[in-house]
Amino acid sequence: MFSYSLFRKELREHRWLLLIGTLVLTALGIFSAWSFDMLAMYGDMLQGFMPQLAKQFEQLLADYNFYIWSQLHPKNLLQFGIVLALILASTDLAGEVNRGSIQYLTGLPISRRTILITKSAAGMLSLSIIVWVSTLVTLVTAELLESGILWGKMLAATALLNIGLMAVYSFTLIFSALGNDAVKTGALAAAVLLIWSAAGLHPTTQFLSPFWHMKGIDWFMGTGPFPWLSLVGLIIFALASLYIADGIFSKREF
Repeated sequence: MFSYSLFRKELREHRWLLLIGTLVLTALGIFSAWSFDMLAMYGDMLQGFMPQLAKQFEQLLADYNFYIWSQLHPKNLLQFGIVLALILASTDLAGEVNRGSIQYLTGLPISRRTILITKSAAGMLSLSIIVWVSTLVTLVTAELLESGILWGKMLAATALLNIGLMAVYSFTLIFSALGNDAVKTGALAAAVLLIWSAAGLHPTTQFLSPFWHMKGIDWFMGTGPFPWLSLVGLIIFALASLYIADGIFSKREF
């Protein structure tokens, strides 16, 4: 059910994406932590001639923990993490077909389920490393600059988002199991997710969007409990997507 040699191969292939993804997200996180005081200064400057914008700055900068969370989780980690999940999942299977290496891979003395499980484990681990390393460096930087970071709440928010990104990865794997080209597969999955995300724009339909569940906004704002249902729902969604991808990949002829 698991191939360690294939797992190591996948991690080696992910090394540049791991490095670049971690560096970019870490740099964005450090800038977010550092920019708090700078934005506060700009907000004061805007009071005289752009009061509406100054009010938005005031709301954003009212609490340092909220500011860090708003820049890190619903913004940097969510948006860039989705791109990383699309890249990793679309290249896992469709990329092998495009390179012409799928026949060799499926000809190995391991089952197709083992191939999918191993590739998924490597992809999710790579995604998680990027998320957690960049988050921890950002939070350490924020603590050094301002202190008073709510570590428990920040790490819980990261865990929720990480599970959500795994669900996005698993969903994209369905398209990868069907596709022949990694770029087209990623673009199609991204288009479907973009349309799906529109459900989160209205309060009456936002519960239909996985991205709304990944953010946990009400909980972080203190207006609701921790979103356990969202967490469980995202896990079920990820497992169901993997199951569908496995069924497609196992029956497909190459």
